[in-house]
Amino acid sequence: NNLPDRYSRVTVVMEANALYEPIRDSIDNAGFRTFSFAEEFDEIRRFFRYFNLALGLVGLIALMTASLGIINTMVMSITERRREIGVWMSLGAERWDIRRLFLVESGLIGLFGAMGGVIFGWIISRIGSFVAKTFMEREGVPPMEMFVIPLWLVLSALIFGVLVSL
Repeated sequence: NNLPDRYSRVTVVMEANALYEPIRDSIDNAGFRTFSFAEEFDEIRRFFRYFNLALGLVGLIALMTASLGIINTMVMSITERRREIGVWMSLGAERWDIRRLFLVESGLIGLFGAMGGVIFGWIISRIGSFVAKTFMEREGVPPMEMFVIPLWLVLSALIFGVLVSL
């Protein structure tokens, strides 16, 4: 019971699969202040969960805005090209030919927009990686790559951009 009077610090090393909560509670009950890397890791994981949710919401808003922009562009294109569409139809173009033309235009808008987004995301990740590595080196931690953009994600973004625009 007089442990807090005799020791200023106690380090407890546990096995990786040990439950730390009961041990932490018993140490707290003994009058010591506790620190656990597992709890800190849980806090960091919770922070990134909310951070990813916020980024997802921002992405959803951007996606909705881009979709409205594409819709507006295509409606204006059709409205301004009514005479051109009439000429095509008088020359024998079928409705499907005209529809295909506008779908190709819309798909190209989505493809170029997705490519721009991928390039912008890559640039931002490079800046973030540089900042993280600089901070790690300053703190004496071996620098490691923090942001990786896999090829499947790039291809998925391009396909998704085209599908949304269509």
